[in-house]
Amino acid sequence: MKSYAGKKAVVTGGTHGMGLATVKALLDGGAEVLLTGRNERNREAARRELGRGAHVVRSDAGSLADIDALRAFAQGFAAELLPRRIRVNAVSPGFIKTPTMGVAGASADVLAAFEQEGREVTPMKRIGTPEEVARAALFLAFDATFTTGVELPVDGGLGQGITVPHA
Repeated sequence: MKSYAGKKAVVTGGTHGMGLATVKALLDGGAEVLLTGRNERNREAARRELGRGAHVVRSDAGSLADIDALRAFAQGFAAELLPRRIRVNAVSPGFIKTPTMGVAGASADVLAAFEQEGREVTPMKRIGTPEEVARAALFLAFDATFTTGVELPVDGGLGQGITVPHA
């Protein structure tokens, strides 16, 4: 039996990068997934690649205001859905190696500079992978059963203000 059989999930930004890695892991485990994306080409590619268990819809959560709204949305839904025994959590990624690194339309040079900056400012001195973000999301969704309304940073310590002592 698949570990996520009978489960349903929503993944915003699920057509590429971190979101797509999460969607694939959910589908591989037997879940039914609603995923969102703003780029029509990416949405169509996701529909073709992912098949029947994935429901792809248009949504744009690309601005900081939209991201703040999603955080509020997650907390509001956590409270609203708790009586139905539905938990709602969110992940907050840092520098993650995705096709766009969160900067749509950037040149290869800009992306390389962005990756270098991520390695320099992240306390773990590297950038994360989409699969690491997917594992954190799956942990919140299925293993952290006494957790709701939280936002889990998956950022190599960047958002926690950790400083690495010099050797």
